[in-house]
Amino acid sequence: MNEILKIDSADEFSGALTKGGKLYVWGKNDRGQLGTGTGLGVDMVESEKYPLIVQNMNNVKIVDFICGENTMLIKDSEGRLYRTGMKVDYIPTLIEITNTIKPKLFICGNSYYCLISGMIFFLFYFFFICLDNNDIYQWGRLFKNSRSEKNDTDMLMIESKDLFGEKEIVDISCKYRVAGAIVKV
Repeated sequence: MNEILKIDSADEFSGALTKGGKLYVWGKNDRGQLGTGTGLGVDMVESEKYPLIVQNMNNVKIVDFICGENTMLIKDSEGRLYRTGMKVDYIPTLIEITNTIKPKLFICGNSYYCLISGMIFFLFYFFFICLDNNDIYQWGRLFKNSRSEKNDTDMLMIESKDLFGEKEIVDISCKYRVAGAIVKV
């Protein structure tokens, strides 16, 4: 069960996901990006020399993750996303909207988190309705002039058709301050 399925790195920290659903992290932790709760959040070099297991995930299996410059997103087996970093979240914090919106794709970078919704589930009388909507949800400063008026941790929804027309987003990538998307033509 310690077989490594995925490894990712960004700005002086790394993570490795095992087949058993454990996420090991190590490296720089000055903004809480490791999600271990051990960072002090001061502007000095904080780091973990040896791999630690991300804690406080309510005994759910981790199935995916991605590292950003000062951030990390973690997906559990129920399809929920958790965020760490930006001197806000020192342990994995559930992104509440992922209880109803299922992330199809997700990225994070220097000062933002972003997810592309796959399906929205909602209750209409006694029926669950499922829509595939392909919308973009972001926190922070990913798109120019789209920064929230309140603060960088507020969620902003952008309809993908405003950026890409009716084309479906099939992949996204990013690491620092630049992001790209592949859309179906």
